[in-house]
Amino acid sequence: MVPVYLSALGFDAFHIGAITTAMLLGSAVMTLAIGLIAHRLQTHRLLVGAAILMMLSGIGFAIAQDFWPLLLIAFIGSLNPSASDVSVFVPLEQTALANTVDAERRTSLFASYSLVGSLVGAVGAGAPDMLTSALSIGPNTALRTMFVVYGVLGVVAALIYGFFLTLPVAAPRDITARSSLGPSRSIVYTLSALFSLDSFGGGFYVQSLLALWLFEHFGLSLTAAGSLFFWSGVLAAMSY
Repeated sequence: MVPVYLSALGFDAFHIGAITTAMLLGSAVMTLAIGLIAHRLQTHRLLVGAAILMMLSGIGFAIAQDFWPLLLIAFIGSLNPSASDVSVFVPLEQTALANTVDAERRTSLFASYSLVGSLVGAVGAGAPDMLTSALSIGPNTALRTMFVVYGVLGVVAALIYGFFLTLPVAAPRDITARSSLGPSRSIVYTLSALFSLDSFGGGFYVQSLLALWLFEHFGLSLTAAGSLFFWSGVLAAMSY
């Protein structure tokens, strides 16, 4: 709903596109940077830092209303214009998960991880409309409140990740987590090149821009948009 909110603030297509691009570009740069150093650091400490950045991103978007501050927050923050998370959380969480189970259970674990994420994301898509109905507030206020809720969830996530820092970690898995790619390097690079083609195509069709197009060209209400993305999220979750 980010472009819809930005449109309500009076931004035109160019400025909305610039902020959307900054979100994707900033997430990509941060993910690459973390990927170079993550094996030398504790994954859960990085996740705590990412959660704090999530909190600051939500607060920043709830407060700022001018283009340049929003562009800066979009680039360095954790918000993204897609319904699925494309920020630094996913690679860090997947790294942590991969070292908690044996190899034959990883596919099932990642399927469960993706299923829960998609279902909760679907619920989040309908949250602004539910908030509007429950509190009798305007759509713009409801959308701004969503950024506050996003920031609060960042605090909750930081507390949860911080709790895991207090748990003992088995030595063999910890050593594995801190090692470099080794013989898997060529496979990872090949898969990354393949996935980049899919991501390039997906960049022309991020869900937030689809929502903006539906709002502007068809006058879609917030209720209808929430229902549309809720059910599309549920159907996507079923594929897992």
